[in-house]
Amino acid sequence: MARFTARIAESSEEVEVVGKKEQKRQAKAAARAAKAVADAKVQPADGEAPPQADDPMSRCAHLCQDQRWREALVLCRQITRKAAEGGNPDAAMALGGAMKKIDFSLRRQMAAAIIVTVRDFLNKEYLLDVGK
Repeated sequence: MARFTARIAESSEEVEVVGKKEQKRQAKAAARAAKAVADAKVQPADGEAPPQADDPMSRCAHLCQDQRWREALVLCRQITRKAAEGGNPDAAMALGGAMKKIDFSLRRQMAAAIIVTVRDFLNKEYLLDVGK
């Protein structure tokens, strides 16, 4: 925290001399403030989802990261259809592979939901049978 103020004889300017530790502290504080401003811009205050990207593939990837497999599958089908109609068979083939993986994830999620529901149902039935 060594701060010194020096006055230059020829001019009326005052120069502040700051030690190395203080320079590092100031740099860290400025970086934290910049990060806080950037985070405030990215995340809306009212808790809504971040704005969707304009690129359909980015939207599809975002949906997959949020594990919203149904919407991702629908969007991927639309993109695949547009790529096939647009005369881009390589993109359509790549999207077809991605669509298979998304479909698999959707089916896995549905199966897990069914298993949890059946397990809860069987636990209730077991409790009813034991109570007799």
